[in-house]
Amino acid sequence: MAISSAPQDAQIANFLMDYVEGTAPLAALLHRYNLTYAEIADLVALSDRLRVALVEVTPSEAFVKSLYNELVLQRRQAGRGWWSRVALSVPRRIPPMSNRTKIAAGIGGLTLFYLTARSLSHLLSNRQRDETTRELVA
Repeated sequence: MAISSAPQDAQIANFLMDYVEGTAPLAALLHRYNLTYAEIADLVALSDRLRVALVEVTPSEAFVKSLYNELVLQRRQAGRGWWSRVALSVPRRIPPMSNRTKIAAGIGGLTLFYLTARSLSHLLSNRQRDETTRELVA
């Protein structure tokens, strides 16, 4: 099927809209738009196949809710800073720790305490030594 001009394209488009909507029988539409069946047979067959294939479906409430959350709530969060987005995505409750995790955390905490105390002791002893050296020099 070769479509030759823009006015004929518009005429065929209007015909197809009327045919799909079912405003009149096929023969009446062909007469109204001054078309022959041979000119539009492929388009009518395609339209019929699409009507059978594309059945109207009502979405479930769960789908509507998830789509709302995805589209609307994520847009609201997009204006927030990265920290609030990360904080909101973290689960509200920390899962319980195993005994191995508790032991490792305890060892890590003691190590930090020991290193901090040692560093502080080292800094204080250096400061005291510097003060003593200044007193001797003065």
